[in-house]
Amino acid sequence: MTISGNLKNGVFVGPSLDGRGGMEQLARLYKTYFNVLYLPTNSPRGTFVGFFILVLTCIRLPFYRYNHKILHIHVASGKSFFRKAFIALYGRCLGYKIILHSHAGDLPQFVEKAGKPLAKTVFSMANVIIALSPYWKNYFENTLNCKNVVVVPNFSDAVLVDKKEKRDNKIHFLYLGVLTKDKGVDLLLKAYKDVSEKFPDKTQLVIAGSGKLYKWMKEYSECEIGHGEVVFTGWVDCEERNTLLNNADVVVLPSNYECQPMALIEGMASGCGIIATRVGGISDMVKHDVNGLLVDYGNIDNLAQAIAKYIECPDLIGRHKVENQKRSYSYTPTVVSTILNDVYAGL
Repeated sequence: MTISGNLKNGVFVGPSLDGRGGMEQLARLYKTYFNVLYLPTNSPRGTFVGFFILVLTCIRLPFYRYNHKILHIHVASGKSFFRKAFIALYGRCLGYKIILHSHAGDLPQFVEKAGKPLAKTVFSMANVIIALSPYWKNYFENTLNCKNVVVVPNFSDAVLVDKKEKRDNKIHFLYLGVLTKDKGVDLLLKAYKDVSEKFPDKTQLVIAGSGKLYKWMKEYSECEIGHGEVVFTGWVDCEERNTLLNNADVVVLPSNYECQPMALIEGMASGCGIIATRVGGISDMVKHDVNGLLVDYGNIDNLAQAIAKYIECPDLIGRHKVENQKRSYSYTPTVVSTILNDVYAGL
């Protein structure tokens, strides 16, 4: 798929395409599927290099204004929020129409710290605000009193697959993402330890990702988990990810906060069951006992019960597979392209 329709009128601004987070992954998908003009504002090589990348982008924006009228800014929280606030103000001065595309799963917590007046001021600069789901649209409209909020979901390049025949009698659980406390992976290991003791040799947990907790998690699993197999793959590319998804039965994401996680979209497309926390936009994606199981963040017993339920009721995986593959068609490049072309046409 290549760029089409009104999207050629936009300049996309966002994180480095070399980064490893979900926002960076989505940025690469926009560049790949729509061939958009994309300008980064930071660098994974550090603040010093990132500053010069930001300056270079600012230098280029006035020249692109001759052929592009829309500045489409992908924004998160923290430093990203302040960088993109400056870019939005700068873009308005250059005469761009501004789209602020929010990816901050911790936006309510960030707004609480930074203050609502600041958040309202920044988002009021946008001609259109893009929210990833109805949950976030409601937040922008009712908490920040924003107008012109449009829902545009994330999308994935995960391949719709028919699961291979099972090679063993184990239920295979998969975590995809960065290894930090905010993602709840430490809680996942503790819950899995409890479950694996009750169902010895009937489970496997694959941890695909890297991060601050990597070393601790490996040591914990080696010392504490004796009955269930735990595999650490490190960070994986798209091909390796698709292989893991094809072999997985259930994708687990026990995060403290999320916007609209790519891991769940990928899990849905791959026909996996889902265990996730009731946070952010996840409740728009996962309906409890319909296409997955929802748990409370921080509740290890609750998480262990959900893991055990898939082991005790393997037929549940098949039912959730069918439902998830149906729902995954809402998170495709075609759907996103249609919505964005309408948004661009209205600016």
